[in-house]
Formats: sequence, structure tokens, C-alpha cells
Amino acid sequence: MPNREEMFRELEEFTNGLGQPSFCCVYGSCASNLFRPGHSDLDLFFAMDLPSKSKYAECHRFLVQLHSSYNLELDDEVPLHNKLLVSYQDLNHAVEIHSNTKRIDPIVKSEEFLGSPEMRLRLLFNALTTPNYCVGGMCNDYLFYKERAELGLVTLSDKISGKDTPTTTRVDDLIRSDDGKEGEDYLGYKNLRPVRSYLQYILHKNTTNPGD
Repeated sequence: MPNREEMFRELEEFTNGLGQPSFCCVYGSCASNLFRPGHSDLDLFFAMDLPSKSKYAECHRFLVQLHSSYNLELDDEVPLHNKLLVSYQDLNHAVEIHSNTKRIDPIVKSEEFLGSPEMRLRLLFNALTTPNYCVGGMCNDYLFYKERAELGLVTLSDKISGKDTPTTTRVDDLIRSDDGKEGEDYLGYKNLRPVRSYLQYILHKNTTNPGD
């Protein structure tokens, strides 16, 4: 990845200057070491205790400038206003999104759904349960939400697969539904080695009977 250290130094300095409890979480291809120059974007979100329109505009300007400076693709399939700057309250809802649901609906790639609060919460949950790391700001806050999301993933896996199911099967069940849907057509987890390894790591770490 070109000028990675310099880019992340800029990102950390920006996050540290946001002026209130906040952090930046990087996820996606960069965090999974699957970044492809000229094809990948830098997936990240800023989380803040009290976001505002002016803070969103500040984060948006920075993100556009960063992508332009380092020749990165800017992915706005999920609109930036729905994923770039989120509140701590959003994260509280995101880590619990699957706790009380009996049925998990697939992700629908419609303009309405991609811009919806549900899509924002599902994206945040997936970001915190796939390879990710904190860049700047209150990384203790980041760890608090990350750990809660991981426990939420175990709860979700228990519902889908059962507690006594081997971990490799549980990972398969998170990636692919019974009717063959997977990735963005199901829970959003891609069938890639870094993603599978990370899901397996979370399940092993948080279950007393991993099964294999």
C-alpha cells in the first residue's frame, strides 16, 4: 500500500484533533491485508460521542482529500452520510443488533436500504467483527465496543448453529445461509481467508466449548 505510514499518520493526527471523545476504526481490505492499489478504498468510520453536521462535513472533507492524495478509490455504495461519522449511541445499538432477532434478513442493495439506519448498524457490527483496528483518538472506547460486538457475534452464531457445533462449521454458517446465499447477500461476511480466520478467532476466544 503506497505511503501507508504517512497516510495513517495523517489519519491519526486528524482523529486526535476532532476535539471530543472519538476514535477512528479502519476495517475492510486494508485491515485484512487485501488492499489492491487502484482498486481498493480505505474503509473506516469515525465514532464520536456527540456528532454534528459540522463534524460530518469536516470528516467528509478529510476523507475525500485523503483518497485523492493517495490515489484511492472512494466507495459510496453505502452513502457516506450513513457510515462515515457515527455516534456512540449508534455503536451501542449496533453491538446488540442481532441479540433479540429471531430472523436475519439479507442485505438488500437498494438505495433505500443502503441509506437506512439498519444498514448503518449492520455495517458497524460487521466492521467490528472482521479484521479492524483503531487509528487515533480514544482507543479504549473502541475496544469497549469491539469486545461487545464480538460477544454479539457469539450470540448470533449460537442462534444460527447451536453452541455445541464445531467452530469451522459455525464460521461456514456465518458466511453462507442454508439456501446458499453468502457475503453481501447474507450477513455481509466475505468468504476470504482473513475474514474466516478472524471469525474463528472470535469464536474460539469467547466460547468454552469451541468443538474443534
